[in-house]
Amino acid sequence: MNLRIAGYCIASFLAGTALTLKLAHARMPMTEDSASSTVIAITPEQHQALEARHEMDRWLDDELLFREGLRRGYALDDLIVRRELQRRAREALLAEHPPQAPSDAALQAYLEQHAERYQAPARYTFEQVYLSRGAHGVQLEADALALGARLRVNPEGFAGLGDPFPNGAHRVAVSATQIVSEFGLAFAQGVTQLPADGWHGPMASALGAHWVRIERIEPGRPLALVEVRSRVATDYAESEKQEALRLALAALRGRYRVVDDPSAVSVTRRVTDESEIP
Repeated sequence: MNLRIAGYCIASFLAGTALTLKLAHARMPMTEDSASSTVIAITPEQHQALEARHEMDRWLDDELLFREGLRRGYALDDLIVRRELQRRAREALLAEHPPQAPSDAALQAYLEQHAERYQAPARYTFEQVYLSRGAHGVQLEADALALGARLRVNPEGFAGLGDPFPNGAHRVAVSATQIVSEFGLAFAQGVTQLPADGWHGPMASALGAHWVRIERIEPGRPLALVEVRSRVATDYAESEKQEALRLALAALRGRYRVVDDPSAVSVTRRVTDESEIP
């Protein structure tokens, strides 16, 4: 119950913060001295509605407290408010510098520049003869070695040997990630290092013991744009957005200067603790 109450309080606080910032954006004139403006704008409809509910005095008190908080610089003293303002400023800067729709040439150039991100993984086709850990128990290791001796004598006579495997004995064009999900990491690391030259084993997995014969290895390769166009377009758009934001912030640096004397500005500011920096 306490967690539910705490969650409700946090949600209410965040909602209130967002509403405060929205009201500030809507009501405050966009001037250098907006925080200390003595003009409070209200529409006739709002005024009439407040008077009808006898809430005009309370509304005005809230508005005065809000503006006095801005004048005293309290918005700069609250980490959540600061981050919300930063988010909105970031969105505004990006809206002022929207990225252009990329051409095929731009996407191709981006793909080539970041080819390591867009690779088709190597794929492995192999046969396996499996011995279940549950079926063989303490005899698993001995039975696996005996199975290996039979495979060395007759490499092609593996049909019917071993135990049924849930996904079948023949695995076709599976990636290392798929092998990990099916057999486990240690088994996958072993299989991906095997040469295509006969049976190898016994290889252990959480399920039991396996004898494996690699049939074919398809090496990894760079993907063509037609195969990953949507991914490349998304990544390209994000990179363009970050570049636009970098340029906009670089331009803003010319409007401000950093000083080591907090008293050099009239509005109260708190030095942010290093632990608050994400």
